Amino acid sequence: LQVPAQQAPAPAGAPTRLVPFGQTPPSTQAPAPTAPAGIQVEALGALSADTGGPLTPANGGLPAEAWAGTARPLADGLIATLPEQVRSAALRRALVRLFLSDLVPPAGSGGDRGFAGRRLEALARIGLLDAARDLAVAVPPSLDDGPAALALFQGRVLAGDTDTACLDGPDYVKRFADPAFQKLMIACQVRNGETAAATLGVDMLREQGNLDEPFLLLAESAAAGRTAAVKGVAQPTPTQLALILASKRSPDAETRVTAPASLVALARAVEAPMPLRLAAAEQAAVLGLLAPADLGAVYQSVSIPAADLKDPLTAVQKRSGAQARALLVQALRNADSIGVKAELLRAAVDAGDAALLSGSYGAV
Repeated sequence: LQVPAQQAPAPAGAPTRLVPFGQTPPSTQAPAPTAPAGIQVEALGALSADTGGPLTPANGGLPAEAWAGTARPLADGLIATLPEQVRSAALRRALVRLFLSDLVPPAGSGGDRGFAGRRLEALARIGLLDAARDLAVAVPPSLDDGPAALALFQGRVLAGDTDTACLDGPDYVKRFADPAFQKLMIACQVRNGETAAATLGVDMLREQGNLDEPFLLLAESAAAGRTAAVKGVAQPTPTQLALILASKRSPDAETRVTAPASLVALARAVEAPMPLRLAAAEQAAVLGLLAPADLGAVYQSVSIPAADLKDPLTAVQKRSGAQARALLVQALRNADSIGVKAELLRAAVDAGDAALLSGSYGAV
């Protein structure tokens, strides 16, 4: 009998082959996911610090190539030289549309600053805080730009948006070296009654050699609980004004500011002397930053003698400027005769100029 030949047994300890020779073992890796037919799958790219915005042609934005033919250095220069005060309502609307549109950025290098950050800074500097916030939400990398983050943070603190703005303060202080962030954080702490933290912040600024002595003295006074009207700071910087208002102290009666956010803050500051508040309110209204109802509320806050309200057309001849307009607005709201209202309305128009009449004053 012949016994069939058998394979020699594998040496002890050698691995046992489970797949016949000449065949490839099946893969144990899960197959890569594939998209349904007709759908293209791509990896998400990093968010750009240049592009992005909440507006597209579908919702009122400009075409994506609107910057075509404009060199980046030229665009950066134009944005940097925009005036703080933009009186034209049409120009303000155009700037909002331009800066909020999701556009291909101008060609060329912008240095170490993203184009979105430059747009955000310009909006906040002009006082268009709602638009600036919209851009920050749509393009988060815009807040990696120090000047942009400072302009928005400063505007929000001045606007009294401290419940949310001050929550962002510690992060800004960690990320940016500009001491203005620390100063605004001190204003937040003063507003919230955190005097120990505010004092520590002042000590740190002094150790760093900060030379803004008016701010440091104001902060020390606020931490000490002083409530007397501020004297000797007639041209406060935005950070100084934010601290003054946070401490609930009345600003210097001779205060003069030009920054849009500062004007709005003074207009809403019930602690401010009425002539100062009234002047700031009208300037902010001309810039389109104070709604008719808010301007009307300031006019209503002006103390007018009862005798003048009984005969406003005679009394107004002894007044001028904002005081005359406040008298006429109050008289108009109290008048019950159509004939008297018509006379008062004519006088109110005569008391305003073109800039006032085309803005909130004309709608009060």
